[in-house]
Formats: sequence, structure tokens, C-alpha cells
Amino acid sequence: MPFLIYSALRLLLLGVTAVVLYVIGLRGLLLAVLAIVIAAMLSFLLLRKQANATAVYFDQRRQRRARTIDRVDRFLSEDAAAEDEAVESRSAASPDHGGEAPHPDATKPPSPRERDTEQ
Repeated sequence: MPFLIYSALRLLLLGVTAVVLYVIGLRGLLLAVLAIVIAAMLSFLLLRKQANATAVYFDQRRQRRARTIDRVDRFLSEDAAAEDEAVESRSAASPDHGGEAPHPDATKPPSPRERDTEQ
């Protein structure tokens, strides 16, 4: 993975820069700030190839994910269309009630309150 190599090299560059600045005599916050700034500039100059490889890697990953999402969307839309077709064919095959009221068994059962009033 180019990202891990690039990150490790940047951390190594930061460490080496900090050690060199420490040997020179810098301490504390000034050491940390200068080490970060100098390491960032050096990584920009020295690690360009690794940075480009990392960018290419992430771009390819993004493209693969986009293709996967497109495949899943296509599958879901085809599945929904097949389900709609099955429901339509089932409703076309069922007998038409012709506007009649639904069968009493098709209605929901009475609530306990309705049962008490019937008795």
C-alpha cells in the first residue's frame, strides 16, 4: 500500500529532522515546530514519487468503489423491476371482485372493546 510507505517515510523524515535539530541544540516547542515545518518541506521535495503513487492508489480505489456502487444500484433496480412484474402478474391472475365488498374473513378481527359490545 503506497499510503503506508509514504506515511512511514514522512514520519521517518520528521524523526531524523527532530534528531538533527536536537543535536544542534534546539529544545521544547521550537524544536517541535521547526521539525514539523522542515520535514514537511523536505517531504514535498524528496517524496514526490511516493506522494504521486499514493494519489494514484486512492484514485483507483475511488473508481473501484464507484463501479461497485453502480453494480449494486443496477442489481437493486433490476430486482425491484422483477418484483413489480411478479406483483402485477399475480394481481392480473387473481379474480376481480367487481366492486364487491371484501370477504368478511379478509377484514381485521374485532378489537376486545367491539367484542364486549356485541355480547
